[in-house]
Amino acid sequence: MDNSGKRRRFWRVLAILGVAMMVPVSYLAGWMADVGQVRPVLSQLDAAQKALAHQQASIPQEPPEKAPSRLSLTWGARHVTVKWPAVKGAAAYVVYRAQGSQSYPQAIEVGQVSHVAVSISFVDASVKPNTSYTYWVVPVNAAGQGPVSPAATCRTYLPISAAVALAQRSAVVTRATNWEQSAWGLLASRQQSTQPLAWHVNAQWYSDYVFPSSATSSTWLTKRWTTWTVDGQALHVLPQKGISQLIGKFPVASALSVGDSTPQDIALWFRGGRWFDQLVDAQDPEIPPSALLMNRYAQAVAFTTASGQEVSFVAP
Repeated sequence: MDNSGKRRRFWRVLAILGVAMMVPVSYLAGWMADVGQVRPVLSQLDAAQKALAHQQASIPQEPPEKAPSRLSLTWGARHVTVKWPAVKGAAAYVVYRAQGSQSYPQAIEVGQVSHVAVSISFVDASVKPNTSYTYWVVPVNAAGQGPVSPAATCRTYLPISAAVALAQRSAVVTRATNWEQSAWGLLASRQQSTQPLAWHVNAQWYSDYVFPSSATSSTWLTKRWTTWTVDGQALHVLPQKGISQLIGKFPVASALSVGDSTPQDIALWFRGGRWFDQLVDAQDPEIPPSALLMNRYAQAVAFTTASGQEVSFVAP
């Protein structure tokens, strides 16, 4: 065999070996490419498994052990604000409300609070004026509900306009007159009149007006006396401490009951043919004179005299 035949056989063997070697190299390159694509997926799967394990570890195994220790309520005519301290282990709180004399089994859910803070509050804006409500709060988490808090009760106020209208219907205008005449009757009598309001309170009639002591101070030269009337009918006057109780035949009118002061009371007075009202509290430096003070339930609390002195009613 000549040399040219040997060379051809050599190159044929070398080509076969090259093709044989390229097969595993191609496979290896493909496998490496597949691993590069799978590795991020495996990393994401591992991260998700770790997050799930952490989440499962943080899920409480038991409901909250304690209820809020106390509830505090503040209210107006159309809202009630419920506040309570946070409870350990609670993720949220459910607020329940009952009306009137209803107890917890008759209560309805009125809201949920999911944020967690040291002090938590909820505003119930679905209440009616002048209505009694009782509230409870229940802490909850993923494991269930905790115990029920102690109850807290309130009575919403009357709207100011409704309280004022009710008080106005309990008042009538009267006439109080000072008379003076010479002892011998030689001169015509003189008179000085004012028109104070009389208020119907606890089935009695009262006025913040009081005759001055000089109105009935007669001498041997001058005779002085007083009269008090309503619709021309004479009234009998019984002086009280700083106010006057009036006895007689009055026109039909609504009657106010007597109650305790609320954080803000309503001062109501009549002057120059017009009604005026104002919210007042203990911090007010000046309370309007000659006014009726009533609480936010339209119950009479006190009168203020012409000098601004407060004269309280005594609740029965």
